Amino acid sequence: MIIENGNKVIKNVKGRQKIDRELRERQTRTTESFAPPRIEISSIEQLGALSREKKAALSTIEIRTLRAALEAALVCRDFFFGLFPLPLSSPVVK
Repeated sequence: MIIENGNKVIKNVKGRQKIDRELRERQTRTTESFAPPRIEISSIEQLGALSREKKAALSTIEIRTLRAALEAALVCRDFFFGLFPLPLSSPVVK
């Protein structure tokens, strides 16, 4: 090992490969130690969760929001067609 400009330079190829391998192993160990634990969910539990989601009813807030959005759309439609009424007969194209 030779020190150049304050950095350790390895001239031995086999030694470099060994240090690189050890460095990779250390890095993987540190990432595994900081990674959140994986939660294994069985397929039966997943199917149960999906069926519960399908059966979930709308809350009163969601119903009110949908109703308000529908009413607002109808008001906009009525206002728009009040300003720009549709002609009763279509124009003749020659």
